[in-house]
Amino acid sequence: MSIAIGLDIGTTTICGIALDCASGRVLSSQTLPNDSTLPGKNQYERSQDPEKILEKVDTILKKLTGQFGTPACIGISGQMHGILYLDQKGSAVSPLYIWQDMQSSQRMEQTGKSYSASLSEATGYQVSDGYGMATHYCLSQLKQLPAEAVTFCTIGDYAAMRLCKGSAPLIHPTNGASIGVFSLQENAFDQKVLEKAGVNTGFLPDVSGDFALYGHTEQGVPVAVALGDNQASFLGSVRESEGTVLVNVGTGSQISMVGNNLVFNGSVESRPFFGSSYLLAGSSLCGGRAYAALISFFQKIAALGGNTSWDTVYEDVGRLLETTPETDSPLHFSTLLCGSRSCPNERGSITGLSLENFTPEAFARAALQGIADELHEMFLQMNPNSERGILQLVGSGNGIRKNPYLQKRFAQTFGAPLQIPAHQEEASYGAALYAMTCSGVVQSLSEAQKLIQYQ
Repeated sequence: MSIAIGLDIGTTTICGIALDCASGRVLSSQTLPNDSTLPGKNQYERSQDPEKILEKVDTILKKLTGQFGTPACIGISGQMHGILYLDQKGSAVSPLYIWQDMQSSQRMEQTGKSYSASLSEATGYQVSDGYGMATHYCLSQLKQLPAEAVTFCTIGDYAAMRLCKGSAPLIHPTNGASIGVFSLQENAFDQKVLEKAGVNTGFLPDVSGDFALYGHTEQGVPVAVALGDNQASFLGSVRESEGTVLVNVGTGSQISMVGNNLVFNGSVESRPFFGSSYLLAGSSLCGGRAYAALISFFQKIAALGGNTSWDTVYEDVGRLLETTPETDSPLHFSTLLCGSRSCPNERGSITGLSLENFTPEAFARAALQGIADELHEMFLQMNPNSERGILQLVGSGNGIRKNPYLQKRFAQTFGAPLQIPAHQEEASYGAALYAMTCSGVVQSLSEAQKLIQYQ
Protein backbone atom coordinates (compact mmCIF):
# COMPACT_ATOMS: atom_id res chain seq x y z
CA MET A 1 0.00 0.00 0.00
CA SER A 2 1.32 3.44 -0.96
CA ILE A 3 0.65 6.18 1.56
CA ALA A 4 1.23 9.93 1.73
CA ILE A 5 1.74 11.72 5.02
CA GLY A 6 0.26 15.16 5.56
CA LEU A 7 1.28 17.36 8.49
CA ASP A 8 -0.40 20.51 9.76
CA ILE A 9 1.41 22.60 12.38
CA GLY A 10 -1.32 24.71 13.92
CA THR A 11 -1.18 27.27 16.69
CA THR A 12 -2.88 25.01 19.24
CA THR A 13 -2.54 21.49 17.77
CA ILE A 14 -0.25 19.56 15.45
CA CYS A 15 -1.89 16.96 13.24
CA GLY A 16 -0.56 14.25 10.98
CA ILE A 17 -2.43 11.82 8.73
CA ALA A 18 -1.57 8.76 6.68
CA LEU A 19 -3.48 8.91 3.40
CA ASP A 20 -4.04 5.93 1.11
CA CYS A 21 -2.79 7.21 -2.26
CA ALA A 22 -5.12 4.89 -4.17
CA SER A 23 -8.44 5.42 -2.38
CA GLY A 24 -7.93 8.77 -0.64
CA ARG A 25 -8.99 7.23 2.66
CA VAL A 26 -7.42 8.54 5.87
CA LEU A 27 -5.88 5.40 7.38
CA SER A 28 -4.69 7.03 10.58
CA SER A 29 -4.79 10.45 12.20
CA GLN A 30 -2.53 11.61 15.00
CA THR A 31 -3.01 14.91 16.85
CA LEU A 32 -0.92 16.39 19.64
CA PRO A 33 -1.39 19.64 21.52
CA ASN A 34 0.96 22.43 20.53
CA ASP A 35 2.00 23.32 24.06
CA SER A 36 5.17 25.11 22.98
CA THR A 37 4.12 28.61 24.05
CA LEU A 38 6.95 30.62 25.59
CA PRO A 39 6.58 33.21 28.35
CA GLY A 40 6.96 36.77 27.07
CA LYS A 41 8.77 39.65 28.71
CA ASN A 42 6.04 41.99 27.48
CA GLN A 43 2.28 41.60 27.12
CA TYR A 44 2.43 42.11 23.36
CA GLU A 45 4.79 39.16 22.77
CA ARG A 46 3.42 35.85 21.50
CA SER A 47 5.95 33.16 20.65
CA GLN A 48 6.48 29.40 20.59
CA ASP A 49 9.46 27.06 20.85
CA PRO A 50 10.27 25.76 17.32
CA GLU A 51 12.35 22.85 18.63
CA LYS A 52 9.53 21.63 20.84
CA ILE A 53 7.20 21.85 17.83
CA LEU A 54 9.57 19.72 15.76
CA GLU A 55 9.75 17.15 18.56
CA LYS A 56 5.96 16.79 18.26
CA VAL A 57 6.23 16.50 14.47
CA ASP A 58 8.86 13.79 14.88
CA THR A 59 6.65 11.89 17.34
CA ILE A 60 3.74 11.94 14.90
CA LEU A 61 5.92 10.84 11.98
CA LYS A 62 7.32 7.92 13.99
CA LYS A 63 3.82 6.78 14.91
CA LEU A 64 2.59 6.92 11.30
CA THR A 65 5.66 5.30 9.73
CA GLY A 66 5.63 2.68 12.49
CA GLN A 67 2.11 1.76 11.41
CA PHE A 68 2.48 1.92 7.64
CA GLY A 69 6.17 1.95 6.77
CA THR A 70 8.01 4.41 4.55
CA PRO A 71 5.62 6.86 2.87
CA ALA A 72 5.64 7.81 -0.80
CA CYS A 73 5.88 11.49 0.13
CA ILE A 74 5.41 14.02 2.93
CA GLY A 75 3.47 17.27 2.73
CA ILE A 76 3.43 20.06 5.29
CA SER A 77 1.03 22.87 6.12
CA GLY A 78 1.24 25.26 9.01
CA GLN A 79 0.16 28.44 10.72
CA MET A 80 0.79 31.42 8.48
CA HIS A 81 2.24 34.92 9.00
CA GLY A 82 4.66 34.08 11.83
CA ILE A 83 8.45 33.78 11.41
CA LEU A 84 11.55 32.44 13.12
CA TYR A 85 15.21 33.31 12.44
CA LEU A 86 17.90 30.87 11.28
CA ASP A 87 21.70 30.92 11.25
CA GLN A 88 23.96 29.88 8.37
CA LYS A 89 23.62 26.20 9.32
CA GLY A 90 19.81 26.39 9.30
CA SER A 91 19.44 26.20 13.07
CA ALA A 92 16.78 28.27 14.79
CA VAL A 93 18.27 31.23 16.69
CA SER A 94 14.99 32.76 17.80
CA PRO A 95 11.56 31.67 18.98
CA LEU A 96 8.73 31.39 16.48
CA TYR A 97 7.03 34.78 16.54
CA ILE A 98 3.48 33.63 15.79
CA TRP A 99 0.68 35.50 14.00
CA GLN A 100 -0.67 36.75 17.33
CA ASP A 101 2.57 38.55 18.19
CA MET A 102 1.98 42.29 18.53
CA GLN A 103 5.52 43.65 18.83
CA SER A 104 5.03 45.75 15.72
CA SER A 105 2.15 47.61 17.37
CA GLN A 106 4.71 49.62 19.34
CA ARG A 107 5.12 53.25 18.30
CA MET A 108 8.13 54.43 16.30
CA GLU A 109 9.73 57.61 17.56
CA GLN A 110 10.46 58.77 14.01
CA THR A 111 6.88 58.50 12.71
CA GLY A 112 4.69 58.48 15.81
CA LYS A 113 2.91 55.49 14.27
CA SER A 114 3.22 51.77 14.91
CA TYR A 115 5.97 49.85 13.16
CA SER A 116 3.37 47.94 11.12
CA ALA A 117 1.59 51.15 10.05
CA SER A 118 4.90 52.82 9.24
CA LEU A 119 5.98 49.87 7.09
CA SER A 120 2.61 49.79 5.35
CA GLU A 121 2.87 53.49 4.55
CA ALA A 122 6.46 53.17 3.32
CA THR A 123 5.80 50.18 1.05
CA GLY A 124 2.20 50.65 -0.09
CA TYR A 125 1.36 47.14 1.12
CA GLN A 126 -1.00 46.49 4.01
CA VAL A 127 1.17 44.81 6.64
CA SER A 128 -0.76 43.95 9.78
CA ASP A 129 0.63 43.31 13.26
CA GLY A 130 1.65 39.67 13.48
CA TYR A 131 2.79 39.51 9.86
CA GLY A 132 6.40 38.35 9.75
CA MET A 133 7.58 41.35 7.77
CA ALA A 134 6.16 43.75 10.35
CA THR A 135 7.86 41.77 13.12
CA HIS A 136 11.15 41.76 11.16
CA TYR A 137 10.93 45.49 10.53
CA CYS A 138 10.25 46.18 14.20
CA LEU A 139 13.10 43.99 15.47
CA SER A 140 15.47 45.47 12.86
CA GLN A 141 14.66 49.05 13.80
CA LEU A 142 15.04 48.26 17.50
CA LYS A 143 18.32 46.42 16.77
CA GLN A 144 16.99 43.30 18.45
CA LEU A 145 17.70 40.78 15.68
CA PRO A 146 19.62 37.69 16.83
CA ALA A 147 23.32 38.21 16.16
CA GLU A 148 23.63 34.88 14.31
CA ALA A 149 20.53 35.34 12.14
CA VAL A 150 20.95 35.34 8.36
CA THR A 151 17.38 34.57 7.20
CA PHE A 152 13.85 33.79 8.40
CA CYS A 153 10.99 31.49 7.45
CA THR A 154 7.66 30.09 8.67
CA ILE A 155 7.42 27.08 10.97
CA GLY A 156 6.27 24.86 8.08
CA ASP A 157 9.35 25.82 6.06
CA TYR A 158 11.55 25.06 9.05
CA ALA A 159 9.99 21.62 9.43
CA ALA A 160 10.52 20.77 5.75
CA MET A 161 14.13 21.95 5.91
CA ARG A 162 14.92 19.96 9.03
CA LEU A 163 13.31 16.77 7.68
CA CYS A 164 15.69 16.99 4.73
CA LYS A 165 18.73 18.07 6.77
CA GLY A 166 18.87 21.33 4.82
CA SER A 167 20.61 24.54 5.81
CA ALA A 168 18.44 27.19 4.13
CA PRO A 169 14.67 27.50 3.75
CA LEU A 170 12.69 27.42 0.52
CA ILE A 171 9.34 29.14 0.91
CA HIS A 172 6.19 28.63 -1.14
CA PRO A 173 4.35 31.77 -2.37
CA THR A 174 1.38 30.86 -0.14
CA ASN A 175 3.60 31.36 2.90
CA GLY A 176 5.60 34.20 1.37
CA ALA A 177 2.49 36.31 0.88
CA SER A 178 1.44 35.67 4.48
CA ILE A 179 4.68 37.26 5.70
CA GLY A 180 3.92 40.50 3.86
CA VAL A 181 5.20 42.90 1.17
CA PHE A 182 4.88 40.13 -1.39
CA SER A 183 3.96 40.80 -5.02
CA LEU A 184 1.21 38.42 -6.14
CA GLN A 185 1.86 39.29 -9.78
CA GLU A 186 5.54 38.37 -9.52
CA ASN A 187 5.18 35.67 -6.82
CA ALA A 188 8.12 37.24 -5.02
CA PHE A 189 8.91 39.60 -2.19
CA ASP A 190 8.91 43.20 -3.44
CA GLN A 191 12.56 43.89 -2.80
CA LYS A 192 12.62 47.37 -4.33
CA VAL A 193 9.98 48.82 -2.03
CA LEU A 194 11.45 46.97 0.95
CA GLU A 195 14.87 48.49 0.29
CA LYS A 196 13.33 51.95 -0.02
CA ALA A 197 11.64 51.39 3.33
CA GLY A 198 15.00 50.56 4.90
CA VAL A 199 14.47 46.82 5.25
CA ASN A 200 17.52 44.58 4.90
CA THR A 201 16.44 42.29 2.04
CA GLY A 202 19.40 40.00 2.62
CA PHE A 203 17.25 38.15 5.13
CA LEU A 204 14.58 37.20 2.59
CA PRO A 205 14.30 33.44 1.95
CA ASP A 206 14.24 31.98 -1.55
CA VAL A 207 10.75 31.50 -3.03
CA SER A 208 9.73 28.32 -4.86
CA GLY A 209 7.48 27.84 -7.85
CA ASP A 210 3.91 26.52 -7.71
CA PHE A 211 4.94 22.87 -7.35
CA ALA A 212 8.23 22.12 -5.67
CA LEU A 213 9.95 19.61 -3.46
CA TYR A 214 12.22 20.91 -0.74
CA GLY A 215 14.26 17.74 -0.93
CA HIS A 216 14.37 14.21 0.44
CA THR A 217 14.72 12.65 3.86
CA GLU A 218 17.66 10.38 4.69
CA GLN A 219 15.38 7.48 3.69
CA GLY A 220 14.82 9.07 0.28
CA VAL A 221 11.25 10.23 0.93
CA PRO A 222 10.36 13.35 -1.09
CA VAL A 223 9.25 16.29 1.05
CA ALA A 224 7.22 19.07 -0.57
CA VAL A 225 7.72 22.73 0.32
CA ALA A 226 5.27 23.83 3.00
CA LEU A 227 1.90 25.34 2.05
CA GLY A 228 -0.04 28.03 3.87
CA ASP A 229 -2.85 26.51 5.92
CA ASN A 230 -5.63 28.43 4.12
CA GLN A 231 -4.62 27.08 0.72
CA ALA A 232 -3.95 23.60 2.10
CA SER A 233 -7.39 23.49 3.73
CA PHE A 234 -9.02 24.52 0.46
CA LEU A 235 -7.14 21.82 -1.48
CA GLY A 236 -8.08 19.26 1.15
CA SER A 237 -11.78 20.12 1.06
CA VAL A 238 -12.87 20.69 -2.55
CA ARG A 239 -12.89 18.26 -5.45
CA GLU A 240 -13.21 21.01 -8.08
CA SER A 241 -11.26 24.19 -7.43
CA GLU A 242 -13.05 26.26 -10.07
CA GLY A 243 -16.60 27.21 -9.13
CA THR A 244 -16.47 25.84 -5.58
CA VAL A 245 -17.05 27.93 -2.48
CA LEU A 246 -15.62 26.70 0.82
CA VAL A 247 -17.13 27.98 4.06
CA ASN A 248 -15.53 27.17 7.38
CA VAL A 249 -17.06 27.85 10.78
CA GLY A 250 -15.25 27.15 14.00
CA THR A 251 -14.25 29.72 16.58
CA GLY A 252 -14.20 32.20 13.71
CA SER A 253 -15.46 31.77 10.16
CA GLN A 254 -13.98 32.06 6.69
CA ILE A 255 -14.98 31.83 3.05
CA SER A 256 -12.64 30.93 0.19
CA MET A 257 -12.96 30.52 -3.57
CA VAL A 258 -10.69 30.61 -6.60
CA GLY A 259 -10.71 33.72 -8.81
CA ASN A 260 -8.66 35.24 -11.59
CA ASN A 261 -8.72 38.85 -10.41
CA LEU A 262 -6.95 40.55 -7.54
CA VAL A 263 -9.39 41.72 -4.87
CA PHE A 264 -8.48 43.85 -1.85
CA ASN A 265 -11.42 45.66 -0.28
CA GLY A 266 -10.96 45.33 3.47
CA SER A 267 -13.18 42.28 3.93
CA VAL A 268 -11.75 40.14 1.13
CA GLU A 269 -8.18 39.63 0.00
CA SER A 270 -6.45 37.71 -2.77
CA ARG A 271 -3.85 35.13 -1.84
CA PRO A 272 -1.51 33.05 -4.01
CA PHE A 273 -2.92 29.86 -5.45
CA PHE A 274 -1.72 28.00 -8.52
CA GLY A 275 -1.13 29.06 -12.10
CA SER A 276 -2.66 32.43 -12.89
CA SER A 277 -5.43 32.11 -10.30
CA TYR A 278 -5.77 33.41 -6.77
CA LEU A 279 -7.51 32.19 -3.66
CA LEU A 280 -9.99 34.85 -2.62
CA ALA A 281 -10.46 34.73 1.14
CA GLY A 282 -12.73 36.54 3.55
CA SER A 283 -12.53 36.12 7.31
CA SER A 284 -14.96 37.05 10.05
CA LEU A 285 -13.48 38.32 13.30
CA CYS A 286 -16.32 36.71 15.24
CA GLY A 287 -18.01 34.01 13.18
CA GLY A 288 -18.80 30.96 15.28
CA ARG A 289 -18.14 32.86 18.50
CA ALA A 290 -21.38 34.78 17.94
CA TYR A 291 -23.43 31.61 18.36
CA ALA A 292 -21.23 30.48 21.26
CA ALA A 293 -21.92 33.82 22.97
CA LEU A 294 -25.68 33.31 22.57
CA ILE A 295 -25.44 29.79 23.98
CA SER A 296 -23.47 31.17 26.93
CA PHE A 297 -26.25 33.73 27.44
CA PHE A 298 -28.81 30.90 27.59
CA GLN A 299 -26.66 29.07 30.15
CA LYS A 300 -26.46 32.17 32.34
CA ILE A 301 -30.24 32.55 32.25
CA ALA A 302 -30.60 28.88 33.23
CA ALA A 303 -28.16 29.42 36.10
CA LEU A 304 -30.43 32.13 37.47
CA GLY A 305 -33.02 29.40 37.92
CA GLY A 306 -30.57 27.08 39.62
CA ASN A 307 -29.41 25.00 36.63
CA THR A 308 -25.65 25.55 36.73
CA SER A 309 -24.67 22.41 34.80
CA TRP A 310 -26.54 22.61 31.50
CA ASP A 311 -23.96 20.63 29.56
CA THR A 312 -26.29 19.61 26.71
CA VAL A 313 -27.27 23.15 25.80
CA TYR A 314 -26.03 22.94 22.19
CA GLU A 315 -27.93 19.71 21.57
CA ASP A 316 -31.06 20.98 23.32
CA VAL A 317 -31.15 24.22 21.35
CA GLY A 318 -30.52 22.24 18.16
CA ARG A 319 -33.57 20.07 18.85
CA LEU A 320 -35.59 23.18 19.59
CA LEU A 321 -34.71 24.60 16.18
CA GLU A 322 -35.73 21.37 14.47
CA THR A 323 -39.07 20.97 16.28
CA THR A 324 -40.44 24.55 16.40
CA PRO A 325 -41.82 26.34 13.33
CA GLU A 326 -40.23 29.51 12.05
CA THR A 327 -42.18 32.74 12.41
CA ASP A 328 -43.35 34.96 9.58
CA SER A 329 -41.36 37.86 11.05
CA PRO A 330 -37.80 36.61 11.59
CA LEU A 331 -35.18 38.56 13.48
CA HIS A 332 -32.09 39.98 11.80
CA PHE A 333 -28.92 39.32 13.79
CA SER A 334 -25.73 41.07 12.64
CA THR A 335 -22.92 38.93 14.06
CA LEU A 336 -20.22 41.62 13.93
CA LEU A 337 -19.74 41.31 17.69
CA CYS A 338 -15.96 41.74 17.27
CA GLY A 339 -16.14 44.24 14.43
CA SER A 340 -14.72 43.53 10.97
CA ARG A 341 -11.29 43.80 9.40
CA SER A 342 -12.29 46.94 7.54
CA CYS A 343 -14.13 48.46 10.54
CA PRO A 344 -12.70 47.06 13.80
CA ASN A 345 -14.94 49.29 15.92
CA GLU A 346 -18.14 48.18 14.20
CA ARG A 347 -20.50 46.14 16.36
CA GLY A 348 -23.39 43.72 15.87
CA SER A 349 -27.08 44.39 16.22
CA ILE A 350 -30.46 42.68 16.49
CA THR A 351 -33.38 44.19 14.63
CA GLY A 352 -36.97 43.25 13.85
CA LEU A 353 -37.99 42.39 17.41
CA SER A 354 -41.66 41.70 18.07
CA LEU A 355 -43.68 39.86 20.67
CA GLU A 356 -43.94 36.95 18.25
CA ASN A 357 -40.21 36.45 17.76
CA PHE A 358 -38.91 37.34 21.22
CA THR A 359 -38.09 33.67 21.86
CA PRO A 360 -34.92 31.61 22.38
CA GLU A 361 -35.41 29.73 19.12
CA ALA A 362 -35.86 32.93 17.12
CA PHE A 363 -32.66 34.36 18.57
CA ALA A 364 -30.76 31.12 17.84
CA ARG A 365 -32.05 30.98 14.26
CA ALA A 366 -31.15 34.61 13.70
CA ALA A 367 -27.61 34.17 15.05
CA LEU A 368 -26.95 31.18 12.78
CA GLN A 369 -28.45 32.99 9.80
CA GLY A 370 -26.24 35.98 10.64
CA ILE A 371 -23.11 33.82 10.44
CA ALA A 372 -24.17 32.61 6.97
CA ASP A 373 -25.15 36.13 5.87
CA GLU A 374 -21.78 37.62 6.82
CA LEU A 375 -19.90 35.11 4.68
CA HIS A 376 -22.41 35.44 1.85
CA GLU A 377 -21.82 39.20 1.78
CA MET A 378 -18.11 38.48 1.32
CA PHE A 379 -18.98 36.04 -1.45
CA LEU A 380 -20.84 38.81 -3.30
CA GLN A 381 -17.75 41.00 -3.04
CA MET A 382 -15.59 38.19 -4.40
CA ASN A 383 -17.99 37.32 -7.18
CA PRO A 384 -19.87 40.34 -8.60
CA ASN A 385 -21.36 38.07 -11.28
CA SER A 386 -22.93 35.85 -8.64
CA GLU A 387 -26.07 35.40 -10.72
CA ARG A 388 -24.11 32.69 -12.52
CA GLY A 389 -24.25 30.70 -9.30
CA ILE A 390 -21.70 28.23 -7.98
CA LEU A 391 -20.95 24.66 -8.90
CA GLN A 392 -20.46 23.40 -5.39
CA LEU A 393 -20.69 24.56 -1.78
CA VAL A 394 -18.44 22.80 0.73
CA GLY A 395 -18.50 23.24 4.50
CA SER A 396 -15.84 22.48 7.09
CA GLY A 397 -15.10 23.18 10.74
CA ASN A 398 -16.91 21.89 13.82
CA GLY A 399 -19.34 24.82 13.80
CA ILE A 400 -20.81 23.41 10.58
CA ARG A 401 -20.18 19.70 11.13
CA LYS A 402 -22.02 19.68 14.46
CA ASN A 403 -24.93 21.95 13.58
CA PRO A 404 -27.45 20.58 11.05
CA TYR A 405 -29.52 23.76 11.19
CA LEU A 406 -26.51 25.91 10.24
CA GLN A 407 -25.87 23.53 7.34
CA LYS A 408 -29.41 24.22 6.10
CA ARG A 409 -28.92 27.98 6.50
CA PHE A 410 -25.78 27.93 4.36
CA ALA A 411 -27.40 25.81 1.67
CA GLN A 412 -30.42 28.11 1.46
CA THR A 413 -28.40 31.33 1.63
CA PHE A 414 -25.95 30.29 -1.11
CA GLY A 415 -28.54 28.45 -3.20
CA ALA A 416 -26.57 25.21 -3.43
CA PRO A 417 -26.45 21.90 -1.53
CA LEU A 418 -23.79 21.87 1.18
CA GLN A 419 -21.29 19.02 1.12
CA ILE A 420 -18.99 18.14 4.01
CA PRO A 421 -15.71 16.21 3.56
CA ALA A 422 -15.65 12.73 5.02
CA HIS A 423 -12.35 13.56 6.71
CA GLN A 424 -11.90 16.29 9.31
CA GLU A 425 -8.17 17.00 8.84
CA GLU A 426 -8.56 19.33 5.85
CA ALA A 427 -5.18 21.11 6.03
CA SER A 428 -3.21 17.88 6.57
CA TYR A 429 -5.18 16.25 3.75
CA GLY A 430 -4.45 19.14 1.39
CA ALA A 431 -0.75 19.03 2.26
CA ALA A 432 -0.70 15.32 1.45
CA LEU A 433 -2.42 15.88 -1.92
CA TYR A 434 0.07 18.62 -2.78
CA ALA A 435 3.02 16.37 -1.91
CA MET A 436 1.57 13.59 -4.08
CA THR A 437 1.46 16.04 -6.99
CA CYS A 438 4.98 17.41 -6.45
CA SER A 439 6.49 13.94 -6.13
CA GLY A 440 4.74 12.47 -9.18
CA VAL A 441 2.48 10.04 -7.32
CA VAL A 442 -0.35 11.66 -9.33
CA GLN A 443 -0.12 13.57 -12.58
CA SER A 444 -1.88 16.74 -11.48
CA LEU A 445 -3.38 18.50 -8.50
CA SER A 446 -6.86 18.16 -9.98
CA GLU A 447 -6.32 14.39 -10.18
CA ALA A 448 -5.30 14.35 -6.52
CA GLN A 449 -8.38 16.33 -5.49
CA LYS A 450 -10.61 13.68 -7.07
CA LEU A 451 -9.71 11.47 -4.09
CA ILE A 452 -11.79 13.67 -1.77
CA GLN A 453 -14.99 12.03 -0.57
CA TYR A 454 -18.00 13.71 1.04
CA GLN A 455 -20.32 12.51 3.79
